[in-house]
Amino acid sequence: MFYILHNVDAEKVTTLNSEAELVHFMRAIAIENDDEELSITCKEEALSYLKEYCQNLTLLIEGVQILSVELNFDCKVKRKDYDLGSLRLACDDRTFILDVVQSYTPENGDKTIITCDLDVDLETFPVGTGDNESMYNLKAMDFWDSNLLATLFVGMEGDVEEPDSITLFVKIGTTVKAINVIQD
Repeated sequence: MFYILHNVDAEKVTTLNSEAELVHFMRAIAIENDDEELSITCKEEALSYLKEYCQNLTLLIEGVQILSVELNFDCKVKRKDYDLGSLRLACDDRTFILDVVQSYTPENGDKTIITCDLDVDLETFPVGTGDNESMYNLKAMDFWDSNLLATLFVGMEGDVEEPDSITLFVKIGTTVKAINVIQD
């Protein structure tokens, strides 16, 4: 997954779900820039064009694909009892906020796993330094840093169980990394 911030209109992020979508997007930008003779056929060429010719676009957390966040319960729970909100990542003075956009709760015996898709929501969490803002400047190396703090807002209705664990899954290069998340 690739997140591209439009610097001119700081309220827009284009989310591309695959390398093919990135190549297609950058090809369209090249044509828009009258660079039709330029051949963009792979991820490396697309990223090179982005860095070299597109100062109005910024690739966010380059090299990191956000896969999902999972809430694990050692008992059966109902998904409707939980309000899942934003996932805030922070390392030193760098931050990145993602919002839960969809969740899945497959059958899993006596346990419950809620798996959530995440996306950037600049309308709710704009670029900035306030409580509900983010600089969106986290780097790939931050995901390996022991000081990375990941928190997920989990609202609960009534007398319900808290998650036994919350885990963020990211892909860095070819490695899938599990990151412990704290409930907010």
